[in-house]
Amino acid sequence: MASTQRKTVEVGGVRATSAQIREAVQILTASAGIMVKQPLAKAGNPLAECEYHSLANEQRQIEGTASQTKPASIRALERLAAEAYV
Repeated sequence: MASTQRKTVEVGGVRATSAQIREAVQILTASAGIMVKQPLAKAGNPLAECEYHSLANEQRQIEGTASQTKPASIRALERLAAEAYV
């Protein structure tokens, strides 16, 4: 019998599946403004509770950039979605 359990990864202190991470990317990409937590919370995505500033800072270090928090968070989530893919 095949396992139906989905792989999760830690995203800023919150465990999430690749589907939840991809959904967060879609929510943030579609939302206006610079907010990260509020659009995710409104949509009921569990990543609203993640430490998105830490996530963005890590992505900035990887890229060597000084980009704003929301775009850096989106790129970090895209990277982590690939890691969570089963």
